[in-house]
Amino acid sequence: MSDETSAHLISHEPSTRILRLDEVTPTPTIVKCMGRTYTATLVDDAVDIQDRTDITSPRSLGTARPGPMTDHWEVTDSRGALLTSTADLLHAVALLRQAQWPPRDQAPLPRARLSPCHHASRESTGPYHRSS
Repeated sequence: MSDETSAHLISHEPSTRILRLDEVTPTPTIVKCMGRTYTATLVDDAVDIQDRTDITSPRSLGTARPGPMTDHWEVTDSRGALLTSTADLLHAVALLRQAQWPPRDQAPLPRARLSPCHHASRESTGPYHRSS
């Protein structure tokens, strides 16, 4: 393929962009991320973000509100803790998911069993000293 042909193909590929929080409307916006389904809905002046993976029990993860002096929005979890400020919906969803880990409908990963040598104290893992 010539450089001219590849340049033509590249210029006609659809561009990808991240939805901004200020683009969310009162109609729920569906976001699929990390194997889960979320909705973002503008309610009054805030964007409500919910985990809708379990459709029988949606879970509010948090909200985003316009920041005081910038185009960034302040993202708070469902307990009201400020996590960050961002302009991007996907960034807000990822941070809220991280703050709520593990999801209510997903068990935490099992802890691996350590071999006996991993349970040894720090003193026994130092250099080998031969007793006489």
